[in-house]
Amino acid sequence: MKVTFCVRGVVSPLLSNILLTPFDKEMRHKGYQLTRWADDWVVTCRTRAEANSALAQATKILGKLGVTLNREKTRIVHIAQGFE
Repeated sequence: MKVTFCVRGVVSPLLSNILLTPFDKEMRHKGYQLTRWADDWVVTCRTRAEANSALAQATKILGKLGVTLNREKTRIVHIAQGFE
């Protein structure tokens, strides 16, 4: 089964929330501080090593849900750099 989201659709955030709730739970269970709105999310970490680990875990968890990360939008940055 392939799930496709309309980027600007009214129900897209709702569908994202339904699909990604297991992702939220598993990341938090592993001890990560996760903030997500629809399909955009941020994990706050203390070190770059922790951030790399979080990214690896997120990739694995999302893969189990049939979701892949958009590598063009995925990055690790220092909080001082900010993010959109």
